[in-house]
Amino acid sequence: MFPDFSAYTKKNSKFICFNFLHWSCGNSNFQLILIVLLVLR
Repeated sequence: MFPDFSAYTKKNSKFICFNFLHWSCGNSNFQLILIVLLVLR
């Protein structure tokens, strides 16, 4: 259930970033995945 960013990428990157962060705030599992990816980087 990942949101589709491909259609909005060309419009406004800042809005995409804010919208993505706002969406990820309500998804604890996605936050855990992000943390793991950042740590393993």
